[in-house]
Amino acid sequence: MADTDKAVRPRPLQRFRYQRAGAHKVFEVPGVSPIAMMSHPGITTRLIETAASAAI
Repeated sequence: MADTDKAVRPRPLQRFRYQRAGAHKVFEVPGVSPIAMMSHPGITTRLIETAASAAI
């Protein structure tokens, strides 16, 4: 969840969108930029690996 995003109010609107999309897991990392895959690639990689292994 990007808490430094200037275009979208981070917490309430993002949570609503995640719920509407049917998200199963949400990572909250303080200070993460809106492009989390660039600012925190390790966390992004673990999330993708977790999702991929759950889909099998």
